[in-house]
Amino acid sequence: MKTMRMPLCRLLLSLVTVLVLAGVSWAHMYTVNVKDFGAFGDGVTDDTLAIQNAISNAQAMAVSRPSVNTGYHFTAPVVFFPHGVYRVTDSVTIANINLAGEGNALIQMTADNDHSVLDFTTDIFIGTYVWRASISGFTFYGGRHQLYIGNPNIDTGNIRIEKCDFYSSGGVAIHIREGSDSTTLTIRDCKFQGCDQILVNYCMCGFSDSWISTSSTMQHKAVIVNYASLLAENICGVPSVTSDYDQRWIDNYGNVTCRKFRFGGEQAGFTPVVNFATYDYTYPIWPSAVVLDDCDIYACGNHKRKGAVYLEAVPNTIEVNKCRGLIDIPVLNYSPSLDLIAALANAPWYAMHFNISHNSIIAPWITDLPEVMRPYQEGDILGDAQPTTGKWRRGHFIRNRNEAHWYVWTPSATPPSYGSWTQFTNPYPDAKLAPYGWLCTADGTPGTWAPIWYKHETSTQRVSPRPVRPGRESSQQ
Repeated sequence: MKTMRMPLCRLLLSLVTVLVLAGVSWAHMYTVNVKDFGAFGDGVTDDTLAIQNAISNAQAMAVSRPSVNTGYHFTAPVVFFPHGVYRVTDSVTIANINLAGEGNALIQMTADNDHSVLDFTTDIFIGTYVWRASISGFTFYGGRHQLYIGNPNIDTGNIRIEKCDFYSSGGVAIHIREGSDSTTLTIRDCKFQGCDQILVNYCMCGFSDSWISTSSTMQHKAVIVNYASLLAENICGVPSVTSDYDQRWIDNYGNVTCRKFRFGGEQAGFTPVVNFATYDYTYPIWPSAVVLDDCDIYACGNHKRKGAVYLEAVPNTIEVNKCRGLIDIPVLNYSPSLDLIAALANAPWYAMHFNISHNSIIAPWITDLPEVMRPYQEGDILGDAQPTTGKWRRGHFIRNRNEAHWYVWTPSATPPSYGSWTQFTNPYPDAKLAPYGWLCTADGTPGTWAPIWYKHETSTQRVSPRPVRPGRESSQQ
């Protein structure tokens, strides 16, 4: 007698059909559901223990094994939170885990004896050994640090926080623990509303596609504190400014790059970046940097630290490029307590890089670097005279910013009808024109300098841009 055998593919298809008809979600077949461990999600019942038990059960099923000639691979089930309001009254400990909320399931930290009173002193999710983790689809409300996680510098660490909303933290919405250096952190598609601070970072962090509305009660601190490496891009920042609270967006102790970051002008805005990181030039080099690229900058509301980049220390790199706004504030400013000459006394030219260019600004003066920083400036260096400070190198050139000195018409001539022409009193009695600029001919502090001249024309034609070499000034007569 022949045995009838159903092909394997048809068998699997039939099994999936039965599960779907029975109301079983394929996505949740391999998840740990917190409601199976006693969580109610009704906003009244204390779900702390049930959530902790579900997470502990999932972590017990996680598998981490060494791979051939490389690091560990890892797999863990998803802890699933159906839509609801989950009240917790104590911290929940997590490690290597995947957490997923349905419809931004709300995790709310409340007082132990009253579900209607928020607790702003207790952390929500905590972990000292969070090496591989994914947290997605939640709303966090209340608590001190809402995510206080990290690891003891374990290689190939990877933490992803996506599609989460953070409301009204008493401390920091996302606090990465110190020492998590070998971890990459991704924060994407999140919203932050009214948190005292939103991020303290001690790892390599990519923060993107998110919205920040700051807390008006934040005092003498920054929305973001970066101690490692931070890339923040496509961020919409809306400040809530309180006068004299010394509020700022980012305190940098490492290297930070902001790209397409809206440093909003609501209530005049506040300082985008305050830098505390000192340049490094000894091996192993850990260079510090502040880069603002293609950002909107409105920052007049913090009168204590006025500027797009405010220096408490000098980093290796400063770049402010293609930014807009910058109304009535300098691109770069520094603390009165920072002695720039002393700070840059030992700075080697090869380790420093400053570039401010292509910004849409109201007044040119706001782009000027302090003179002692200009030897490390990239591109066109403008000035009114040869420098008196700074460590300059042979070949540096400073272009005279005063165009009236090199486009002129003589008092006895009639200016032409085209172009921009200015009559002036010659401030250089030994020459027909002021120099086009100044050339450094020998290294030093401030070095040896020679003026570079344009050849003089005594007619109504434009001055011909033909430089005369140093030492040949007499030919101007």
